[in-house]
Amino acid sequence: MSETFKPLKIRHLVIYFIVIPMVGDTVNTASRLEQLTKSYSTDIIISEKTRYGLDHQFTIEPLSKTTLAGKKEAIMVYTVK
Repeated sequence: MSETFKPLKIRHLVIYFIVIPMVGDTVNTASRLEQLTKSYSTDIIISEKTRYGLDHQFTIEPLSKTTLAGKKEAIMVYTVK
């Protein structure tokens, strides 16, 4: 039984090196925000970027500016009530 391997095309490399790190950073940020829920005794914590994406149907309260693990710059975090 012979397997045929197709060569990796350059567009696959571009997708891997551009998209995958962005997804990884988003997932890491979400994980760090989830970990903060314990410190702030709240169920939902969102970043400023997420806050601007929400409409006015939610009550959003600022918590503090914090530096997430692995990040250089502090971000403002909020809770959704």
